[in-house]
Amino acid sequence: IGPFQGGGAIAQNQQGLFGVLNQHGGWAIEPEFDRIIACPDAQVVQLFKGNLQGYAERTGQWILKMDRVKGKSMSEQRAIVSKANHTVGLINEKGDWVIHPQYAGIHQIEGYPYYKALEKKGKKSGWVLFDRNGQQLSSMPARDFLFEGNAILVKS
Repeated sequence: IGPFQGGGAIAQNQQGLFGVLNQHGGWAIEPEFDRIIACPDAQVVQLFKGNLQGYAERTGQWILKMDRVKGKSMSEQRAIVSKANHTVGLINEKGDWVIHPQYAGIHQIEGYPYYKALEKKGKKSGWVLFDRNGQQLSSMPARDFLFEGNAILVKS
């Protein structure tokens, strides 16, 4: 049994499946998962079952139900998620799309509440810069938009 955080603790049953126990010893999330990872946001867990993946609060409230998605661990109430069609978007802690899954890739700019999304249109590609709420801040061809450490360099 893992530590109690955000209303529950990750635990494994006798069959080797994982779930989340509530503070009263009952299952908030039934033990039916191959793996559960605690996200840096203590209330959220990432659940894995076969080729399905989802996000839930430790209390059992689903954020993003099991789907054929691949996602990174939720950080700062945001998770980068790719859909089965290989498009990538960003969800919030409620499972709402902050950035709709239409990009080839999304990366958080380390140390800042900004995300860069790679947009491909035919042979051309470009970066779109978003804040953590999905507000588009800038867009330009990839060749003119460079990221060096925490700096964004723009060719002029």
